[in-house]
Amino acid sequence: MTRPTNGRRQLRFAGRLALALAVGLLTVALAACGGGGGSANSTSNPSSANYDPATTAINKAGLEVCGQHQQPVSQSLSSDPGLSNTRSFAVAKDCHGAKVSPNAITIFQFSSRDAVDKGFKEVETAYPKGSAFKFQALVIMATGPDREANLAAVKAQLPKSA
Repeated sequence: MTRPTNGRRQLRFAGRLALALAVGLLTVALAACGGGGGSANSTSNPSSANYDPATTAINKAGLEVCGQHQQPVSQSLSSDPGLSNTRSFAVAKDCHGAKVSPNAITIFQFSSRDAVDKGFKEVETAYPKGSAFKFQALVIMATGPDREANLAAVKAQLPKSA
């Protein structure tokens, strides 16, 4: 049995550090567009333990989160070692109390900007009826009949430079 070399350990550490930085940058970036308002325990209050930058950005885009679900990820994406997290939200301008919607926003988080370039191509191939764009170490994809308008609204809420 061989033990990892110092080079491998440093590479693993660098990968984890890059992921931590990407998540931190996303949180700061989405907090910048998240704004205030709401109670101390609100998901839109960056000081709250319940703060959720993804739902905040969706809400700031004029959309309501009807529900959050684990969307099955394409086989080619699920085996991608650069994919670290996926969240999918059913969205609408007004959910009317429904937990589902024909429209969804899915966020694919990758471990690095290099991995996101490869992942973006895989997302486009796996979801040909979706519309997607890259933001830092994320691929944000919209599906459903209002996908273009929803994606444009979310994109408009993100900082222009990363």
